[in-house]
Amino acid sequence: MTRKKVKLAFIENNTARKATLSKRTHGLVKKTQELSVLCDVDACVIIYAKDTQVPVVWPSSDPEVRRIIAKYQDNPDMYQLERRLDQQSF
Repeated sequence: MTRKKVKLAFIENNTARKATLSKRTHGLVKKTQELSVLCDVDACVIIYAKDTQVPVVWPSSDPEVRRIIAKYQDNPDMYQLERRLDQQSF
């Protein structure tokens, strides 16, 4: 069973755009949680949206998020650069 390809274009309708953002945010957080549990890895998601005041953060406990970010930042720069991915390098 395959999924149809998602058309990547700006959604003009403001209500539909917000609903899509909400659904995709929920899906991304759910997938991160599943990956963290199934593979026993530390994972963290921070999603900033243009229209919201507060970012979506998973896991919701602040000390846990800070620990994961600090663990990543404590690694040498070369290690961080190997695992960092942006649009150009992708």
